[in-house]
Amino acid sequence: MIKCCTCKEFKEEEQYSKNNNRCKDCVKYFNRKYADNRGVKQKFIPIVTDTHKQCCKCKEVKELSNYSPTPRGQKGRAAYCKPCMSLYQLSKSTKEERRVKTQQYRDSNRDWWRSLHRLTQFKRRNTIHALSDGSVTKEFVESIYNIDTCYYCGINIPREFRTLEHALPLTKGGYHSISNIVMACVACNCSKADKTEEEYIEYKKWELKQELSQTA
Repeated sequence: MIKCCTCKEFKEEEQYSKNNNRCKDCVKYFNRKYADNRGVKQKFIPIVTDTHKQCCKCKEVKELSNYSPTPRGQKGRAAYCKPCMSLYQLSKSTKEERRVKTQQYRDSNRDWWRSLHRLTQFKRRNTIHALSDGSVTKEFVESIYNIDTCYYCGINIPREFRTLEHALPLTKGGYHSISNIVMACVACNCSKADKTEEEYIEYKKWELKQELSQTA
C-alpha cells in the first residue's frame, strides 16, 4: 500500500502512475481543474465493455454490433454508432454530390453492381417469405398503393412513385405484416434504408436543418 501525497489515502500500487507520488484519481482531478481554469474542452472518454460501447456523438450506450468494425477503435469498433456515422458522412457532401458519385460508381462497375443487386433482391425475397405472417394479401397491397400521401414526408405522390415500406426493417426484427407496412415514396424508401422509424424521423429533421443552413 502506498500513501498518496495529496489525498493522504493508502492505495494499491496499480492506482499510481509510474514515478508519481499522487494517485490516478488525484492526478485526474487536478488535470481537469487545470483545463477548466484555462477554458480547455475536456476530451470525452466513452464507456466501453466487452459487449457494449458508448457513442462519442449521441452519448448512448449500445451493443458493439451497432458500430462499424475498424482496427483503430476500442474493441475494434468505430467511435460513432452507425446512425451517427451516417449523418457525419452525409454532412461532408450535398445530396446532389452523393447522387453523382453513386451514379459514377454504378456506371464504372455496371456488371459488379448488377450482380450485387440481384443477390440482394434474392436475399430480400427469402427474408420476406420467412418473416411473413400471411396477412399481406393482394387486396391489402392494392389498398396501400391507393394511398395518396407518403407516410414520412406527407407529400401527394403519383402512383408510379409509391412503394411498400416496412416501418421496422426486416433486418432489425420487423415482420412482413400489415401492421408493419406503410406507403412511402421512392425517395423516402431509398433514404430510409435500414433505419427504424424513429431514426429516420431524426434523420429527416437533420436533413431539413442542413438544407436551411445551405440556403441561408
